[in-house]
Amino acid sequence: MEERRKEQRLRYQAPVLIQPQRGKRWYNGSIFNFSRRGMYIETEFNGRSGQKLSILVQKPPYGSGPYLHRARIRWAKELPDAVVLYRYGCGVDYYMTVDYSLDSSSLPIQPRSGEDRRSGRDRRKAEESRRRDVFTDGREYTEERG
Repeated sequence: MEERRKEQRLRYQAPVLIQPQRGKRWYNGSIFNFSRRGMYIETEFNGRSGQKLSILVQKPPYGSGPYLHRARIRWAKELPDAVVLYRYGCGVDYYMTVDYSLDSSSLPIQPRSGEDRRSGRDRRKAEESRRRDVFTDGREYTEERG
């Protein structure tokens, strides 16, 4: 099968919140890979091709975030018979990105704040397990090692 992507996809897993355009409810989801143009996410939201979404990434793969992507679903599928957290997978293309790293008070939904209760040693170990890389334009992203 021929690869049709215009940009290289980079593996990265992080939780996201997804809201359909004109919707009020936010759905849970997870990024599994991304590029400068889009990402693959799995979610409990059953979207359709062409539908517009807001995707809130609280821990983006680059920068300090959070970021809010406005995106369009390119393709969507149900994930039957798979041992997965979510029922649906979709590929999306961004058409706008808002960086809330300087002022997250204006986010459309406020992320829950939580204290990191791990010990100092566990926090350091988690930080050491991250790998930093750089996009060709100089932006960094971080990938968790599994």
